[in-house]
Amino acid sequence: MNKLLSQDEVDSLLKGLDAGDIDSINDFSSDNSDDVNVDSFDWAIAGLNVRGNMPLLEVVNSKFSQKLRGTLSNSLRKMLDITPDPLETIKYSDFQKSLPVPTSMHLFKMEPLRGIGIIVVESRLVFSLVEAYFGGKGIGATKIEGREFTVIENRIIEKVVHMALNNLAEAWEDVHPLKTEFLRSESNPLVVNVIPGEELMISTKYEVELTKVLGNIIICFPYASYQPIRHKLAGDYRDEAETTQLDRTW
Repeated sequence: MNKLLSQDEVDSLLKGLDAGDIDSINDFSSDNSDDVNVDSFDWAIAGLNVRGNMPLLEVVNSKFSQKLRGTLSNSLRKMLDITPDPLETIKYSDFQKSLPVPTSMHLFKMEPLRGIGIIVVESRLVFSLVEAYFGGKGIGATKIEGREFTVIENRIIEKVVHMALNNLAEAWEDVHPLKTEFLRSESNPLVVNVIPGEELMISTKYEVELTKVLGNIIICFPYASYQPIRHKLAGDYRDEAETTQLDRTW
């Protein structure tokens, strides 16, 4: 058991420190430095358990993937499978660096939430969907590297993005009615700064599969934008007047 030091023991320790007989700092010399493991810790994302704190966001993503599967399958007249990955919290600067140039990047809003979201369609998925729309097998045999998207490719992918935004609004209906609005498309992620680089985004990746995995659709939205409805995403449906007041305060 732990014992409290007596006054005499405390006086002896202080005397030893003054005399230099007792070291007050641990000495990690070069001989034992290899035994010390240091793990980096990011205070910006500490305690942000999105799946635990906002479980209904997972439900929305699951509904969205089901609706988009049906919409794309009907549009292509080919049965697709879309599987959502778990939610991820990521700094916007890291998200930007993870995207190649060019990339099929589309900005949108979700009224009344503030902030701008991003839909990314991977390049290999762009070419596979275009091929499938024109009657091909959609196996993605087109060369990806070293060229920009053509006008036809951009138009077809924007059509897919508009369908995805409609499905996203439908998926949100039971949680919080939202109106999605397409803003514009970009090909260089480094010139798109929807929030400061150190702020957080909530990202979800959806794997699209036909006869094989074609690529991913990624949807990102600022973490701070969900704060006014965070209580709903946690499953806490309070009085609407109180909710309105919270939104105004935010």
